[in-house]
Amino acid sequence: MNHTLFRFSLVALLATLVAQAAQASIPPMSETYPIDVTIAQNQPLEIVRPNFFDLDHPKLLKLSGVLAGPQPGSLAVFFDWIDPAGGKQTSPVQEFPFTPGGTNLVDLEYTIPYCPAEVSVDFRLANADVVRFVGEFTHICLVPEPTTILTAGIAGLALVVAARRQSR
Repeated sequence: MNHTLFRFSLVALLATLVAQAAQASIPPMSETYPIDVTIAQNQPLEIVRPNFFDLDHPKLLKLSGVLAGPQPGSLAVFFDWIDPAGGKQTSPVQEFPFTPGGTNLVDLEYTIPYCPAEVSVDFRLANADVVRFVGEFTHICLVPEPTTILTAGIAGLALVVAARRQSR
């Protein structure tokens, strides 16, 4: 076995071990939280979820579900979060109209450029007395998986080895 192949194999093994150790120490970065709530007019509802804090990776917020109410109306929905300075930030408000007996789908996504320490979804009901929302709130910190990082590292190392061979 030549020295280059041995070194490459050793580096690949060490990179695998480091990636596995790093993965074991990372707290969960995503959650899908089930929601089944009744929202009344003039009684805003906020669902707050703790979050993995990371300034280097974006956070994807998603809300999906179905609205049902006894009379037509509109549900305003937006996301909010705590910024690194401790202030509250919000996504644009999205209106979801609903009609009795209809298929009233809610599908909302928003990406924050970092993963804040806390995220929430807010509901505000207008033009109706009550509405029921059944669905889920998902938040995902978009951090590459350790295996993706490992694969990229091995590919980069292989390119370095190939380039060194070319220069000799």
